[in-house]
Amino acid sequence: MQRILSLAYLMVWRWNEHLTASDLLNREPAPILMVAASADAGCRIADAIKIKKGALTVNMVLSRIGREIERQCKAFESFGA
Repeated sequence: MQRILSLAYLMVWRWNEHLTASDLLNREPAPILMVAASADAGCRIADAIKIKKGALTVNMVLSRIGREIERQCKAFESFGA
């Protein structure tokens, strides 16, 4: 339960920081649904890694997310070709 609350707090804090940065840079903020979908996809990828959760590092998750993005981009390109 504490992890869920921590994640929720982090997401709200990050969203507020995103709004502040968007305002300072005179850019439109990303839609909240896009941010939520990205966070959900990242959590699903982290949960799918077959390593003990205590041994999982941020770099491992980021590397896996990067590979998943590359795989999806290749699939998208082959779909359009």
